[in-house]
Amino acid sequence: MGNALKRREGKVLEQLQPGALGTMLVAQLKTHQGAQKKYAIKQVECIDQHQANVALKEVSSLFLCLVMQHSGQGDLSALIKEKRQKSEKITDMVIQKFLGQMVGALFYIHKQNIWHRNLKPSNILVTGEPSFMLSDFSTETLMKDELKWKIRVEEESKSWMAPETFGLSFTEKSDIWSLGCVLLDMMSCFVLNAEEINSLLQNIREDSSCLEGVLTLMQDGESSYLPFFPILVMMLQIEPSMRPTARDLVTVPFVGKCLTFAGDTSIKLKKSLPPTITDELFQGGVENVLEFMQAFWDIEEVQAKGIQHLARFVDDESGHSENNADQAVLESALPVTSAVLRKHLQNGVVAESACSALWALALQGCLTDSDYEPTAALLLDALRVNPERAVLVKNGCLALASLVRLSETAALAILLDSEGSGIELIKDEYHLHSNEPGVAEALCLLMNEMVQYGEMAAAVTS
Repeated sequence: MGNALKRREGKVLEQLQPGALGTMLVAQLKTHQGAQKKYAIKQVECIDQHQANVALKEVSSLFLCLVMQHSGQGDLSALIKEKRQKSEKITDMVIQKFLGQMVGALFYIHKQNIWHRNLKPSNILVTGEPSFMLSDFSTETLMKDELKWKIRVEEESKSWMAPETFGLSFTEKSDIWSLGCVLLDMMSCFVLNAEEINSLLQNIREDSSCLEGVLTLMQDGESSYLPFFPILVMMLQIEPSMRPTARDLVTVPFVGKCLTFAGDTSIKLKKSLPPTITDELFQGGVENVLEFMQAFWDIEEVQAKGIQHLARFVDDESGHSENNADQAVLESALPVTSAVLRKHLQNGVVAESACSALWALALQGCLTDSDYEPTAALLLDALRVNPERAVLVKNGCLALASLVRLSETAALAILLDSEGSGIELIKDEYHLHSNEPGVAEALCLLMNEMVQYGEMAAAVTS
């Protein structure tokens, strides 16, 4: 190492805490322009010449030296340690920037078929503002050396490693698990001490339900962390196939917000998630479905599946008595369902299920007096945009019939529709679908409910 530094006219300034696979040094080297600049140098001892040659295509010794950018402000582990000792929170703005920069970095390196393989707080540099930078990449050859792995890697440094990596299997999704662990480490500074977080990081490799307790603790103490929770759950899936890739993550609306906040506007992808992930996200009750629908607001596949799950849940509750807590959850589904329908009116699949969900919510008594008019207007918009979708027309008319039965306000909203005559729209739909019994029956039911109000009869029968 000394001879190499002399050839570059440099010197070692200090030796840092050794890493799991090598010695870390801070050195000052002269650049090609003659300026002095600090670098971090990782010196890794290879088992033999062959391993050294494979690890780095051309080396002349059994030491592999990785020269990296040096940050004068240290690494993320020091920041986490400081906050944890004081039981202080890392602000959600800092964590947003961290998540945006790390997802952006992983998206870039994974696109080049490069995995980090050793992502943990001590390998993330902290620069000004603060800002964050990936460092200390490990080569496949070194990380897959079982002898070096067992001898050199201390148990604590394995806390961020994905379950499958203990079988020396590394993929891009191993990096995603590690990023999830680092994110959890940052967010839990004010609720867990060092021993507790290390224990949790090891336990979730065997049982992901261990995560629920700390999420509850964090929610009670810092509500601004809530948008991160679904991201954590996605990243920390034990089965790699259930984890998203970095490419999947950049399509998540909240992660996109983090990318923008971090200054990365270069990633533009169609927003989607793998079916296996969306299926996993919607395991649970109404609250769980609503949470993930709001987390992945712009992804139509998520909204389509979410609204279908929601419609089934609400429909299953029909005819059953509800306690106050359950009724409150159902009532909270109304604004979410309405917002989804409004945003995805052009998507017939989403709109069909949304109309069905609104019908079920009306039957459950989840609407208040102030909800009838805007909900009726929204359902008319769905019919107007998708006039030929028989299932949507049927669901929409059944929902409108339920609203009209409950409130004259809904009937007036149809009669005085701001986009044109709602009555004429219903008549047009009847002529279009008169040969489809289910649809025609729903349209007749709606008109029958309308004529119960005397002033509506003339408009309906004319």
